[in-house]
Amino acid sequence: ATQTDAASADGLPDADAAAKCSEAAPVTSSDDSDDDDDAFLGRIDAGADLFAADDDDDATLKKVSLVEDARRAANVAIGLEYFSRQYRGDDDALCRAVASFSEWLDGPKLRSLQLQLPTADEAAAVESYVAAGKDVGRLARPERFFAATLRWPGFGRMLEAACFRAEFDEAAWDASRAADCVAGAAEALM
Repeated sequence: ATQTDAASADGLPDADAAAKCSEAAPVTSSDDSDDDDDAFLGRIDAGADLFAADDDDDATLKKVSLVEDARRAANVAIGLEYFSRQYRGDDDALCRAVASFSEWLDGPKLRSLQLQLPTADEAAAVESYVAAGKDVGRLARPERFFAATLRWPGFGRMLEAACFRAEFDEAAWDASRAADCVAGAAEALM
């Protein structure tokens, strides 16, 4: 019941409503609440110390983005998120899967991965960053993927070959089914 429902005709709270409120939320003395506040603040301070001691942690460092087009960077990051579920964000594992013609990577997945490959300018920017001896772990998600693909010579060609193989298998299977249908129809006509 709301407070207006529990009010009597004179506008004061009903005695039954007041009793229910006192049962639901027992009143504590000010000493008890001060102890609770001190304990709560102590936990907050302890948590703050955990973060203060780790200023050099990678999570607190700002990521370096080398992609000039923010929309492109966002699209690549979103596109790679799909593959991150399977490969847990390990770009080298994704590159190995492409090179080994993984069964999980079918034609449409491989074609969508092709869209994430670095352009010539993006590849040059990442190569110069790595050549300068800077930490690849500080790069933003798209640039880390670019760096991984650059460690695989001819990765773009490998990806194209994987696309061809995946699509060829699908096309060959479709052609085989179509040939079976034609053969069955020809046999029925004779």
